[in-house]
Amino acid sequence: MEKEKLIELYDEFFPDVQRLAFSFLKNKEDSMDAAQDVFVKLMRSNIVLIPGKEKMWLLKVTANECRDMLRRSRPTEELPEDMTSQETDREVWELLSGLKPEDRAVIQLYYFDGYSVKEIGQILGITASGVSMRLSRARKKLRAILEDEYE
Repeated sequence: MEKEKLIELYDEFFPDVQRLAFSFLKNKEDSMDAAQDVFVKLMRSNIVLIPGKEKMWLLKVTANECRDMLRRSRPTEELPEDMTSQETDREVWELLSGLKPEDRAVIQLYYFDGYSVKEIGQILGITASGVSMRLSRARKKLRAILEDEYE
């Protein structure tokens, strides 16, 4: 891949890749490592990305990289100070931290990144019904957390 194209992709998509990695790993340093590993893999590979599908490929590789990292070690559970800029965002991240990594990932991709159920399935390598099930499970869990909090 050309150096200029790689730099362009890095500048455009690194925040999205890092956010998805954080939704899996719940640790800023690990999510930064995973995001950087994704771009190193892109740099070292001879893959030709389809124009307009670069982000989807990067997010799919990110999900796989995070799964590998989770298999290798247990992440720490911390919310970084500079990950979110507003108190509301911080509260959302804290709320999402109560979910399993795979549930956080579908919430991140669906609500924050705007992907369809089918696209999320392609990114995460699961069926559309699996994505729907994870979304449903995550919503129920979030609802329960919120009900407990406001009782």
